[in-house]
Amino acid sequence: MYVPVLIGNWRVALANLIDNWRGAEGNGFRGLWGRLTGRGRTNGSPPSNEPTDNSPSQTPAVSDSPAGSGSSRAALQSIPVGQRITPLVIKLIAAQDEVMNDPNLMQGGRGPDNVDHGPNATWCNQATLSLAKKMGVDTTNILEPEGRPKFTKVNQIGSGLAAIQAQPPFYRSWRAISGERAQKKANEGTLVIAAWVSPSGDKSGHVATVRPGNPYTEKEGPEVANVGSENAFKPDRDAFAVDLRNRGASSMDEIHYYYDPNQGRPNQGSKV
Repeated sequence: MYVPVLIGNWRVALANLIDNWRGAEGNGFRGLWGRLTGRGRTNGSPPSNEPTDNSPSQTPAVSDSPAGSGSSRAALQSIPVGQRITPLVIKLIAAQDEVMNDPNLMQGGRGPDNVDHGPNATWCNQATLSLAKKMGVDTTNILEPEGRPKFTKVNQIGSGLAAIQAQPPFYRSWRAISGERAQKKANEGTLVIAAWVSPSGDKSGHVATVRPGNPYTEKEGPEVANVGSENAFKPDRDAFAVDLRNRGASSMDEIHYYYDPNQGRPNQGSKV
């Protein structure tokens, strides 16, 4: 009778820990650092809206953001009962929230090079590479030929991930998995990339990362942290426009999932 209540309380506590870690206020580690360095709220003073050292661009208020503390709480609370919520899960959720709330990575944003690319520019490729870097994942093998993240297009990422699968299993730096396993991996705190390569050479495909804490269904696929015309959490079917003719993937079978088996190991680090 009391077990579900206790589990719920622990998950709320963990969600609060994320809120404190992501902001300069509160009782978490960054909250303490904010008070010690003067970046947080002190002596009852109003909160500062200035970006901190590790936030190059100011993010929207949590209540207006597509990926605020409410979404973090929901992700944690929907992780299956009995599954451990590890620091990697918390790190992945916080990293996805940060990337999705970056104004430069929203539609019409200025991108990683801070240049105006017009009102229709979208950034799923750069958001995915940024998340990989934050999670310490090496993306060297999926970049464009000269290894420049800023010039790596969506179809290059998807094609690179697919090409790696032709290597002997032991040497694969990324491994293909099913959509169901992709959701399970994300629930463990593993960064999983969902990729669709457009069969048309003049049309962009799409990439996204799987969001922890959501149930998998064969019809809808895993839920992803989608960056594109709308930065929002969506099931794969919606994120990859499966039901919209000539807009995206023609079926769920065209969406593939990959993860780095070395992710989280002590010597693994991003080379982006």
